[in-house]
Amino acid sequence: MEVNLIKPQSEEAEAELLKMVAVTGTEAGLDPYATGTPEYWLIHTEKGVAGYTGIHSVDFASRRCRGFLWIKPEFRKNGIGSAALIKRNTFLFNGMNMNRIEWVVPIENEARIKMAKKLGQKQEGVLREVVYYEGKYHDYALYATLRSDFDKNGGG
Repeated sequence: MEVNLIKPQSEEAEAELLKMVAVTGTEAGLDPYATGTPEYWLIHTEKGVAGYTGIHSVDFASRRCRGFLWIKPEFRKNGIGSAALIKRNTFLFNGMNMNRIEWVVPIENEARIKMAKKLGQKQEGVLREVVYYEGKYHDYALYATLRSDFDKNGGG
């Protein structure tokens, strides 16, 4: 399925993004180390908006940022998330000259961990009991993709 990343440019698109971001927070908590203003891109397919991706915590001196992704349940398990991450990372490495893209993933989210590994991201550690949601603390795994790994794997 063809995937395009488009910045929200209308009030309607902004409202849809805000609804999805609210669901993300209740579904899996939010990155506890987020800094700066996030950049968002809506994930468009021929069947409509499938979710969003973006970055935060951009460090231009070190050419590092932290990425995120959320796919609507009805669009999951068909490669849209992987296609969106490859497109986003291609832009970040080639367009913004990033060297490192990090991603934190709830340990219990097996689908995201499988996607991270499929895309060649390397697990670098576990943040124990770092996010509190749904009445308990959750562990998150820290993954990262380096530009050299991305280039070696042909972009994904």
